[in-house]
Amino acid sequence: LQQRQQQEGVTSGAAFAYPVARHEQPEYVDLVYALLRMATAALPTLQHSDIACLAASAARLPAFVTIPKPWCVRLMTRAHHIMSDFSPTSLAVLTWALGKLNMGLRSDFSDKLIRRCRECIGSTSPRALSLLLHGLVGVKAQPDGVSLGVIVARVHKLMRQFDGWELSMCLWGLVRLR
Repeated sequence: LQQRQQQEGVTSGAAFAYPVARHEQPEYVDLVYALLRMATAALPTLQHSDIACLAASAARLPAFVTIPKPWCVRLMTRAHHIMSDFSPTSLAVLTWALGKLNMGLRSDFSDKLIRRCRECIGSTSPRALSLLLHGLVGVKAQPDGVSLGVIVARVHKLMRQFDGWELSMCLWGLVRLR
């Protein structure tokens, strides 16, 4: 508060104060980190949908809450171990979230992720497919020609069902993955 007042030219003797946004309060940040610690402890028991939701929640946190890289690595390790269980939607959400968290993928994780995409692409919904394409670009994945061909075929099959958002995400994703 004092720093904000100084930036605004308000002296400490001013008769008013700027309220601090609730999510900027130290108690909020402490609570977020306590929840991340709880999530870390629970990781061995979490399923694919839990992992995807947890990653997406972390990706949506305000910018001033820094998600520790070791936490992301632990989450990715759990995802790697249960990758074959991921549904198309969970896979799409996880991929999008990792991209938003600016997580680079090790080649073994990337290979397994792309292989799982190829395995379940036939049952993806238009929304999951568009989110998956966006996520693959976000994590800088480089699908091989066969995998990209499978993705393109699914886009072609679903394209008449796309809404505007899905259309734009698929178009952007395909252009960036080429």
